[in-house]
Amino acid sequence: MVADGSYISQNASRICRALFELALKRGWPTLAETLLTLSKAVDLRVWPHQHALRQFQDAGVLTQDVLFKLEDKNASVERLWDMTSGEITSLLRVNHELGKRVLSCLHWLPSLTLGATVQPITRSVLRVSVTLTPEFTWSDKHHGSSQRWLLWVEDPVNEHVYHRYVLHFPNPDTLFYRSWCLLSIHRDIRH
Repeated sequence: MVADGSYISQNASRICRALFELALKRGWPTLAETLLTLSKAVDLRVWPHQHALRQFQDAGVLTQDVLFKLEDKNASVERLWDMTSGEITSLLRVNHELGKRVLSCLHWLPSLTLGATVQPITRSVLRVSVTLTPEFTWSDKHHGSSQRWLLWVEDPVNEHVYHRYVLHFPNPDTLFYRSWCLLSIHRDIRH
């Protein structure tokens, strides 16, 4: 029994990721999104109902007390994003240094701005042009050498994934140029 529990805890992330890949390959977007959420929760040990900044707890950046205060105040990432460190300090009633640390963690949270243009080519073919712009501060300690993103085009009404694409954003300091800030992808989507 103990060996089974150990096996599951060691391989739960891989099992969730495999189920996600299967759902995405079969073209089931709702199930794929649910499995991706579960896979990320197992990987980062942060459940969807918990605050997103909990992933910085293991790195020793934020304390358990600060995270409890964030969750108690229902301080969502979107709400905190527009605040200054002073406003975060007064919201959480912590010292100014912790307010700055929370703001730093917010800037480290990976996020992208997505812009899309859809052009009909024929009756059954669309061209989708996507521009992705990273909106976060890179930290080797938290992001490693690259960040992996998955982009998929789905039809939510008919529950079908038309196209999927894996993107790897490298650390901008490892490149001799900084053209990664704007990335354009052109793909034909067949209906």
